[in-house]
Amino acid sequence: MSFLHNFITPYSDNGAQIKMVSRGNSPTADAYLSPLIRQYVRSLGSGFKGGLEIVASKLLFMQSDGGLCVWENILGLRAILSGPAGGVIGCARSCWDPEEKTPVLGFDMGGTSTDISRFSGMYNHIFETKTAEVAIRTPQLIDTVAAGGSSILHWKNGLFAIGHDSAGAHPGPVCYRKGGPLTVTDTNLFLGRLQPAYFPSIFRPNEDEPLDSDSTARAFKELTAKINSEEGMNMTSEEVANGFLRVANESMSRPIRSLTEGRGIWASQHVLATFGGAGGQHAYLTNEIQRPRSEQLSQLTATQLQQEFQALGNQQEPDDPQTGRILGLRQRFRQIHHERFGITLDRDILVEDIRIGALVNAKKSVESIRLFTTSAWRDVCLFKLEDLATGDKVIGPSSILNQTQTIFVQVGWSAILLPRYLILQKNGIANAAGSLSGVVAAKLDIVDPTQLSIFGHRFMSVAEQMGRLLQLTSVSLNIKERLDYSCAIFSPNGGSVGNAPHIPCHPGAMSYALAYQVEKYGNTPRPGDVIVPNHPAAGCSHLLDVTVISPVIDEVTNEVRFWTTSRAHHADIGGIAAGSMPPHSKEIWQEGASFLSFKIVNGRVFDEDGLAEIMLRKPATYPGCTGTRTWSNNVNDLKAQIAVFYRSISQNTASQPSRQKFMAAIQDNAEKVVRSLLRKVHDQFQGLPLKAEDYMDDGSVLKLKIKINRECGSTAFDFTSREVYGNLNAPHAITFSAIIYTILPAGTILSPSLGAAIVGGNVETSQRVTGLVLCVFQAAAASQGTCYNLTFGYGDEIVDGKAVPGFGYYETIAGGAGAGPN
Repeated sequence: MSFLHNFITPYSDNGAQIKMVSRGNSPTADAYLSPLIRQYVRSLGSGFKGGLEIVASKLLFMQSDGGLCVWENILGLRAILSGPAGGVIGCARSCWDPEEKTPVLGFDMGGTSTDISRFSGMYNHIFETKTAEVAIRTPQLIDTVAAGGSSILHWKNGLFAIGHDSAGAHPGPVCYRKGGPLTVTDTNLFLGRLQPAYFPSIFRPNEDEPLDSDSTARAFKELTAKINSEEGMNMTSEEVANGFLRVANESMSRPIRSLTEGRGIWASQHVLATFGGAGGQHAYLTNEIQRPRSEQLSQLTATQLQQEFQALGNQQEPDDPQTGRILGLRQRFRQIHHERFGITLDRDILVEDIRIGALVNAKKSVESIRLFTTSAWRDVCLFKLEDLATGDKVIGPSSILNQTQTIFVQVGWSAILLPRYLILQKNGIANAAGSLSGVVAAKLDIVDPTQLSIFGHRFMSVAEQMGRLLQLTSVSLNIKERLDYSCAIFSPNGGSVGNAPHIPCHPGAMSYALAYQVEKYGNTPRPGDVIVPNHPAAGCSHLLDVTVISPVIDEVTNEVRFWTTSRAHHADIGGIAAGSMPPHSKEIWQEGASFLSFKIVNGRVFDEDGLAEIMLRKPATYPGCTGTRTWSNNVNDLKAQIAVFYRSISQNTASQPSRQKFMAAIQDNAEKVVRSLLRKVHDQFQGLPLKAEDYMDDGSVLKLKIKINRECGSTAFDFTSREVYGNLNAPHAITFSAIIYTILPAGTILSPSLGAAIVGGNVETSQRVTGLVLCVFQAAAASQGTCYNLTFGYGDEIVDGKAVPGFGYYETIAGGAGAGPN
């Protein structure tokens, strides 16, 4: 349908583009959308005297790229985000100063979507995006990053989550009185940032009732009870709502970093232009500054604290900063700790950072409202925008509203009214998430689910930026276009704490690769060292997937702070066939270059000659084999993989104690979730053993049996198979990436011997293992169970002692998935 539509659709140039996959998706989407657009245009034209033909070129439509076109040429594909594109044009024209030339980030948060854009004297176009889970390729000005005020709040797996799923306008949030779920809008209402008295009374059948604050409060009370029951905590409803608010802002900050820091541009060097009905309540939280201080409270004297407060106070704008009390902090902390957790521990307190808030005389308001900020309800000033004059300054915390929106001014921020704008600015170093005079302390054995959720987002954001940089700096089609790569960060002990949504089988397998190198090198790597393995015995998959591992080392203590890894599929790595995917290989040397551990960067020096030895010269010594046929691409892609290591350092700015604490907490939370799932499965099947079997194309049998121990929430995946004299053997790490606990006797098809061929096991057997696991849990029917592979090319030649590059290409062709329960 897509190709036929692409052929017959007028003014369609979708076919005249590179990238076959997205080129096919785009006209498919257009085939659905354009008929609806044309129906709308005809309906609109019927209202003109004489019809659309009389109007002719006077009727223009906005497109997603910000341009205009006559009504005859409007396409559904190019109109998907035409509305927000108009906002970008307005933002650029009103907020860009051609003299100062400060780039502008547009942040458009409405009721059903949140969109970001960037203008730096020219419009930044995005050419390939995913909208409603459909990948399309068409120029557009904005990136939709969330569902806006209608984003649904989720509590799952011990974490706060704000989904892309939306309650929409119907049923809408709980407060809309239509039986909807809790959303970001409910959070702002519950915390006092939205005032029902100033919100239109348009609800219920007669459209004459206000927002339903009581239902929202009850819903948060029920959710809080559930969280406290599951986590054994004593959180208040306000703390839960405020936690969701902080996580919402952190999740919206990730795509902003992608649009800026993902392109090598610091977000802090931009003006943030906020519009949309909900934008004014959230924009201030996308920029954070803090003063870390990792020290035991007992080691800090009153004089030291006073000096810290004074230093921060000098950076505040108010003339009379008041630092509050600095005595009795230990007693006050223990009192709050006992109130919240019900126990008092006789242990020292770790001071993570010191924050200060300023008390000033604000412009006098006509009334005040009750509003929850950070940790307590307080009376704050309420201003009407029309009552303010140009030059008036409103000090936070306060609320400003007009006919269309409510703007919340946080503690440590102020709002200044200019003739055409309302500017929010930080007063000093007050933390964007809200400031309290005094010391913000935390015990290392208490994990706040809000902070855990935020750190989860931040670790994932680091991996996302690593992946974005790898795509931009790589040269091969496999990485730049096919996106066959993954990036992740690991804790000092090698546990996974953050990975981007790249290739599913990579992250689990990479932990095996990292474990091998940690055991081999221990604490001997120096700052800047980079290790490269690709052999399945070293925890890798097939030889084409080259893993780059880099320890981030504290140069003072010489301890590993965290590990970064990237795994990318190289188009060719030598062997008997182009693409290094021979269909009939029997030994692993036939599949190309293999290396258990190679220091590609040693003492900050890139070892290109050593790399040539293991990728070019050594593979060519085997019968019928050549070295890599894509040497230049291999080198450049490996350098790109190394570059992401430095990006991870610049992005991971949390203090060492906080980072270590939440890296461990994320792993603990993952373990708890898996154990809970296994107990549910045990109960679902009355504790009976679960069995399944499948057959490979060569007749090899795969059998799986699991028996769940409900008491401790654990199980072993007991596979029965045999090693084959062929390449359908799946590396241990690939099997591990499909499951968690395995019983894999050596010399089987799922744990082959050192020299066994494995190239087919990575793409074929891995799918059967995944299908077998889904089958044994009765989670899904069998998929097609294979991954078609297309390879072609020719080998290197040695002419006059020099390698003449060859060519190799490899492509995977996906198939269908099995049906699920719904």
